[in-house]
Amino acid sequence: MKIKNLLKKDFKLILKDKLNIIFYIMPLILIIIIKIFSPSFMNSSSKLLLMNNIDKEIKTELQKYYDIKEYDDEEDLIKRINSFDDIIGIKYENSQIKILVQGNEDPLIKNQLNNILSHIQNERQINIETSSLGIENNQILNMITSLSILLVIGIPGVSMGFLMVEDKESKMIEAYSVSPLNLKIYMIEKIIFASIISVILGIISQIILIGFNFNYLEFIYILILGTLLSITVGIIIGTIADNQNSAIAISKTIIFIFIMLPMIAVILPQKIQYFFYILPGYWVYNIILSGINETMINSFSSFIIALILHILVIIAMIPKMSKEFKLKV
Repeated sequence: MKIKNLLKKDFKLILKDKLNIIFYIMPLILIIIIKIFSPSFMNSSSKLLLMNNIDKEIKTELQKYYDIKEYDDEEDLIKRINSFDDIIGIKYENSQIKILVQGNEDPLIKNQLNNILSHIQNERQINIETSSLGIENNQILNMITSLSILLVIGIPGVSMGFLMVEDKESKMIEAYSVSPLNLKIYMIEKIIFASIISVILGIISQIILIGFNFNYLEFIYILILGTLLSITVGIIIGTIADNQNSAIAISKTIIFIFIMLPMIAVILPQKIQYFFYILPGYWVYNIILSGINETMINSFSSFIIALILHILVIIAMIPKMSKEFKLKV
């Protein structure tokens, strides 16, 4: 039986099951919600907040580029800057213009304002200073975003596992065992199935969050490891579970260990995190999180470690797979 025919069968089964479709859509909905409410992703570049002590000529120049809103009370100005968007404020203090930022704004918005003020500064002798209000990247929001991306890319593996269990439960495996199909071809098809969906959902989630302006190397790391995580999860569920009920129970445990536990691990003290280094998902999650935080420290070494750990888990499952599926090797 050709891989193409197996893929057609699996995609038909998935599309018939509305629960599976909802399963894929929910993490994407969460990402859309994050996109809507996250100040890091919202574009407020056309708005600017000013204290009313700004020089009128400077204000006139800024109105050429921004929709200006003035404030009499500095406390009100700061409260508005700290709200759910990328809006920046300006005040005049100690004979200089002070730019007030929340700390998690899009760098493009801050650079745009700096360029405009620099232009004004060339025409008028003014001093400019940037002051952060101390709310740098919203770590909790970034962690939730990282988890959502990991779920989006990893969830197809659960479907892969359930399809493998369905083949065992429906006795389809027994039919395959007397056909030319071998274990290698069978697993390649399942891996292709999970990979296609993981890659598509990964690309969609990335576009939803930041469009097409992103670090492609970082994204390739995430896509490769996320897909590999998805495949590993699918192999474990499909190999260990004997029926759909046990697959549900096992999938909850596997999702917790491979996807949820890494998020919990990163908020623990560093000396405790060492115990989580054996989890492939820990390294995948850290690469995603560091990408969102725009640090990407040691991303290549994390990529290699995650790659090795995933491969080791898959190799460890091969004897059990051979026994469970009873297909020609």
